Amino acid sequence: MPTISLPGTQIWWARFALPTLRLLERRNSQDYISPISPVLTGPAPMRRQSETLLLVPLLPIFLLGMFPMFLIALLGFFGLAIFGVLVVCVGLASSNEAHDNFNHDVIVHGYARGSERKARASDMHLATRLGLRLEAVGAAMVITAAIGLCYAG
Repeated sequence: MPTISLPGTQIWWARFALPTLRLLERRNSQDYISPISPVLTGPAPMRRQSETLLLVPLLPIFLLGMFPMFLIALLGFFGLAIFGVLVVCVGLASSNEAHDNFNHDVIVHGYARGSERKARASDMHLATRLGLRLEAVGAAMVITAAIGLCYAG
């Protein structure tokens, strides 16, 4: 047992810390010690599993996708143009998906109340604006790459 030389701490150690440590030593996988009070309360609650196991199947995809991203970086202005085209494609897909979700809600759920319809339309407009921003950024990247290719090449 550890010895503590400060006055008064030996009493605290004997009264509070040692019983808690003994409870922790007796604990097995079926028992659970409450964090509020050091009392055995019964079976252990369901434990969270690690999320790293969820990432293991994605590792090959990451490793395969890593090399094209390195190539885009090594291509210089031409890589910037390719990346800009990809960003424009993401913006178009986002906008199309927003319109698709809105049309799906209208067709499946029918003609909704005004407030519901306005909320869905607002969500669609928000996603469409994000898509337009992505398209603008992608177009700017393509234009920057074209200017860089003309003047630097």
